Amino acid sequence: MRYGRGIFDLCSGSFLLFLRHMRHMHHLRLSIMAVAVVLLGTSLYFSPYVRGFERMFLAQIGSIGINVGVAPNQYNTLAQQLEEKEEALNAREQELKSRIAAIERESSALSGSDAQSYGYFAFGGASLFLLILLNFFLDYHARRRAEISSSS
Repeated sequence: MRYGRGIFDLCSGSFLLFLRHMRHMHHLRLSIMAVAVVLLGTSLYFSPYVRGFERMFLAQIGSIGINVGVAPNQYNTLAQQLEEKEEALNAREQELKSRIAAIERESSALSGSDAQSYGYFAFGGASLFLLILLNFFLDYHARRRAEISSSS
């Protein structure tokens, strides 16, 4: 062992020597190299220097811009007027929808009392129907008794 070599030289030299002796194990060498590439890539990805360069590059790209304008004429002002009218119509439509919703809420409040009235009418109608059926039943029995008493 020589004293002039550093620990990294010893490790890298022994690692390369290890890889040379393993000529028959190509898959192991490939997998070790793949792991080394992945580790190198992740160290570069999380490196603050690379992140700073990326931010600087994005800031330069973001500062590049184009400003284009068209002088006002009858066509583009007409389009602007149509857009303003469309916005006004949309606002009126929203107002009408809110009014319709308010009217529906008021009518639904009244529909509760209407439902109660319909319940009373249904109960009264069912009662009258049952009384009519009872009347026919009693008339049928009265005629039958009259026929039996007249026939005897």
